[in-house]
Amino acid sequence: MKAYVIIGACFGDEGKGLTTDYLAAKHAENSLVVRFNGGAQAGHTVQTTSGQRHVFKHFGAGSFSGSPTYLSEFFICNPLLFRAELEQLENFNLQPKVFVNAKAVITTPYDMILNQMVEAFRDTTRHGSCGVGINETVERNLYEEFSIQAHELFNRKALLEKLRHVQQKWVPRRLEKLGIHQISSEWQERLSSPGIMEYFLDEVEFFLENCTVADNSILQEFSTLIFEGAQGLLLDEEKGDFPYVTRSYTGLKNILTIAKEAAITTLEVFYVARAYLTRHGVGPLPFELAEPPYANIHDKTNVNNMYQGSLRFAWLNIDLLQQAIFSDLAEVPKTMHIQKNLLLTCMDQLDPYVQLVQQGSVLTVPKADLVYQVQCAFPNFKLWSSQGATRETISHILPPVYKSA
Repeated sequence: MKAYVIIGACFGDEGKGLTTDYLAAKHAENSLVVRFNGGAQAGHTVQTTSGQRHVFKHFGAGSFSGSPTYLSEFFICNPLLFRAELEQLENFNLQPKVFVNAKAVITTPYDMILNQMVEAFRDTTRHGSCGVGINETVERNLYEEFSIQAHELFNRKALLEKLRHVQQKWVPRRLEKLGIHQISSEWQERLSSPGIMEYFLDEVEFFLENCTVADNSILQEFSTLIFEGAQGLLLDEEKGDFPYVTRSYTGLKNILTIAKEAAITTLEVFYVARAYLTRHGVGPLPFELAEPPYANIHDKTNVNNMYQGSLRFAWLNIDLLQQAIFSDLAEVPKTMHIQKNLLLTCMDQLDPYVQLVQQGSVLTVPKADLVYQVQCAFPNFKLWSSQGATRETISHILPPVYKSA
């Protein structure tokens, strides 16, 4: 069994969908894409040469190549968002097969409402949430009496009782902890709406009709596993700049847990970073720029929204890359063999001269020297680049022997 891992090395939006699509196409015969963290807040863009384009959220970014998706126990499922994405994929004549781990936690309407309420309440001190209830889902599922996992979705009556318990007991408790003591009539109406439960239960039924509940033994049925990460290492819940983080482990930690159970002893890891730095949402961004660094930058996915604002930019920061990647690799046990790759995306968007941050200073170098600088910083990594938006533009970079004049 071959096991690949795709991890965003920065603040997300690095090209994880593109990389997953590339590997899934390369191993199209019998590959499985494993979502090992995060949830439907992901936005992994895949574009084909024929013009098809989709931003994957619930489904693995290998779907265009026919790879099934496995939503692991570390994935946060959201039935309210599942149907719309499936219908979008069906417009491409895709019928993606989805497996979901029985222990995967489920987002309820109340998690999404609470998430949106608290971000609105924070106003200018927002944490940069996507507004789909990720943090609230994780927080609620810390308490067994309020937890909802995939295996509990089959009993509609029991699920309805659990939802009522969440609405009547958890929501007031959570609002109190969040320091929200008065809410508008609009928010109150949404929280108390009787129709929201029935709508959620109907979406749960649709979710179950289009998924197969499984466990990690499903991994043994495939010759190639592609672990598709969400967000980036600099947003990791333990290693990122709290509170501007996501509620998940964005690096190897979850994968190592799954790999141990599946007796996987070798992982080929692709750390992915743009050739410049981006961040969608609030939080620290060293050497932030007032505008995109290069004239050819185009991003159709990360549009302005009320929760994250506009996409922010900075120079490629080798210091941050080293900090994030080496910290992630430090957790790997000696029994696990890691093959290391670093993929720089959006290389086609650069100017003839580029800027990068190294040892705390901004350097200006010819575009041809960027690879040399990165290779020096990551000497034992195989380097790759993408020169466009489709899988065909990904290629291995032969490292330069010396710096160009």
